Amino acid sequence: MDNRTDLYKKALCETMKAFVRFCEDNNLRYYACGGTCLGAIRHKGMIPWDDDIDVAMPRDDYETLLSLRQKVKPDFEIVDYQTPNYYLPYAKFSNANTTVVEQLDFVVNMGVYIDIFPFDEVGDLMIAEKLHSVKNKSFDKYCSTFKKISVHKII
Repeated sequence: MDNRTDLYKKALCETMKAFVRFCEDNNLRYYACGGTCLGAIRHKGMIPWDDDIDVAMPRDDYETLLSLRQKVKPDFEIVDYQTPNYYLPYAKFSNANTTVVEQLDFVVNMGVYIDIFPFDEVGDLMIAEKLHSVKNKSFDKYCSTFKKISVHKII
């Protein structure tokens, strides 16, 4: 892995830590999903070619998250359909001190981010609660894949 990848992953991990703190401070539920969950199990960390963290939230918590955007610390922001030029049907929790350009044809200015998907229907709540109970262990494994480096700002 080159130094830019290490810096990116460190910023991603810090963004997730800020998201976790925000959720805990506001009593919001979230669950690892998609490639993040797969990587934690199959790769004992991040999938080497993955570039983000995926979480899901029950719809009520998701809507509460969006309504609390003013409470997010200045270094972070919530990006969603209310953000100019944003085109996806789900939100992102973004590090405002970084910049990621995903698509040069349709530029959306945001930083390193966490994808946040709403759960409209969970079905068996026991499965969702079990996922919630293992999220911290999986996230610890995920973060342990990063080198111990210090970054103040990514340009």
